[in-house]
Amino acid sequence: MPALLKNIPYICKYKPRSSRPKREGDCVDDKDFDRKWPAGFQFRWKLEEPQGPMSERDGTLVVSHAEMEQEFEAVFQKWTKVSGYKFRKDEQNPNLKITVLKNQPTVEPFEPSTYAQAYTDGGIGYIEFNNVNRLDYWTKTMVHNVFLHEMGHIFGLGHVCQERAVMYPELRETLLSLELTPWDITHFNTFVASNHKLINGQRKRQLKHW
Repeated sequence: MPALLKNIPYICKYKPRSSRPKREGDCVDDKDFDRKWPAGFQFRWKLEEPQGPMSERDGTLVVSHAEMEQEFEAVFQKWTKVSGYKFRKDEQNPNLKITVLKNQPTVEPFEPSTYAQAYTDGGIGYIEFNNVNRLDYWTKTMVHNVFLHEMGHIFGLGHVCQERAVMYPELRETLLSLELTPWDITHFNTFVASNHKLINGQRKRQLKHW
């Protein structure tokens, strides 16, 4: 049985059922994006500057640049089996840019409970990790699980209310690396089978947080 945290706050933004205050346990499936990547698309990824540690505690290294890249590779392997997309590291011409932000982003400030945010702009995907006000939370497992979730947003998937799904808006697993569930796989297959237009230099999508 995975180790779950209890009484954790919601750490993704999604719209409640109405304008009334959200009751504990309320959840509404997010809409998926209205465009999708072509079948077999190759993502050329790069972990951009700063290339230092993910965070430091009393000067002690927590998650290094190399360790982050190892977790990314593990996540790519999981999504490749499901999606058919391809991934390769490309320092010169990336179309998937991953950043550790030590200052508030210019697009939209991080909230204290936000782990990362993802969006696409002009056919390029962006994932921004919050190293502004979550310094005490990052571990290799956390990097892995947050990145697995954010890649789902890059593909076009919204949040779901299945608590064990990777695309659930709360991060409950902090000790073990998450796996894509049957619900996630069905969600992805349904999305790519849709008649959405292909991504081709579209406008910036709405930010997705986790």
